[in-house]
Amino acid sequence: MTNEDSVNEICRQIIADGEHEVSSILEKARRTADDITSKAEEEGKKAAEKILKEADSRVEAIKRRAVSSVELEVKRERLKVRESLFDMVMEKVNELLSSARGRSEYADILAGLAVEAIVALGSANVTIFADSRDVQLVESKVVPKVKDMLAGLGKEIESVDVKPLDKPSIGGVVVGVREGNVIYDNTFESRLYRMQSDIRTIVYNELFREMEAGRSASK
Repeated sequence: MTNEDSVNEICRQIIADGEHEVSSILEKARRTADDITSKAEEEGKKAAEKILKEADSRVEAIKRRAVSSVELEVKRERLKVRESLFDMVMEKVNELLSSARGRSEYADILAGLAVEAIVALGSANVTIFADSRDVQLVESKVVPKVKDMLAGLGKEIESVDVKPLDKPSIGGVVVGVREGNVIYDNTFESRLYRMQSDIRTIVYNELFREMEAGRSASK
């Protein structure tokens, strides 16, 4: 082999080795690129899943807030309706009580209220306070009825004074113990105030329930 042939062989070997090295480098580069692409796709998929999960969570949170808001608004509206109904009932009761003064049994009503108060106070010397419009009726008819009713209960009454109330009342009486500052307010206004809780319960548990049932049946 001549020197020229040797040189050419060495050149071919170098070129072959270079091509092999280049191929090896390119293969590694492709594998690296594939790995990077695969990892990128996996990371991208994970990122996308995370974003979707967070979006779902936000949507659910928005739904819950919306439902809670609606439920709260419904409760508020129901409460407003119930309170409105309660006010209507109280207004009607006030009207009925205000008209009691014109009824024939009004003296009996006042006598019953006075006796209830006197028995509760446990005193034989009392003062009955009434609206100025009722004072004459109390003196002429109510006091005799009170004495008879107390006698029927086995209770004695020594003295009964009658005085007008300081302010107008739609009806009823206030009874005071003459020898002290104890009073029993049995005016219609006070009795109605004491009964508010019971009336509210009736309105909420019966009337409002009937209204709701009727509304559901009509749908």
